[in-house]
Amino acid sequence: MAWLRSLRSVGSKIMWLKNDYTKSPQLDAAGNPVVDKVTGDPICAGFMNGSLGVVTKPHPKGAWVRFDDGAEDAITTADLEKLTHGWAISVHKAQGSAFKRVIIPVVRSKLLDRTMLYTAITRGIETVVLVGDIDLVNEIVATAPTSLARNHHLTFDFGLRGGLTHSLNMVAVWSIKSRVVIGTVVRSKPWCTIVDPPVRQGSQME
Repeated sequence: MAWLRSLRSVGSKIMWLKNDYTKSPQLDAAGNPVVDKVTGDPICAGFMNGSLGVVTKPHPKGAWVRFDDGAEDAITTADLEKLTHGWAISVHKAQGSAFKRVIIPVVRSKLLDRTMLYTAITRGIETVVLVGDIDLVNEIVATAPTSLARNHHLTFDFGLRGGLTHSLNMVAVWSIKSRVVIGTVVRSKPWCTIVDPPVRQGSQME
């Protein structure tokens, strides 16, 4: 039970891994749970997948946790499969979030390319620290991601009047440096547009 004991330590950071809509019941002014008038069930804010929280105090059944979105409730041994330590998270889990300070370990990996590095760096609001070999960072930035070599497409056959058919080929979304090219081919009539994606202030990469 060392895992549970570590979670009971005030200040421990955790990440919730599975949506649970039974957590964090809403309370009225008297501190009583607010219930649904139709079902009679408590109305809960829930703990969401990917939420980061901190243990604020011990609890007889485990520990009391407050998450960044304001949701708070007790966690017990029954919740262990739904959470993990939150001292560090993957780039994938961090997508869609932003943090005041970000520390990124840069190590050689089959998954690490400049698109992932860009995603990691743009999670930071004020400070981003890269820890690793600067030559590896330069190599990652200079090397085109393997996704550029993909040639995937979908073909749809629609039955029309008189037994005629036509194909709608939707081809690709290519990433070229910091620009995105979206191309569609309909009945061999090409259409494409170039869109400059929004860039976080102070975090633009070439």
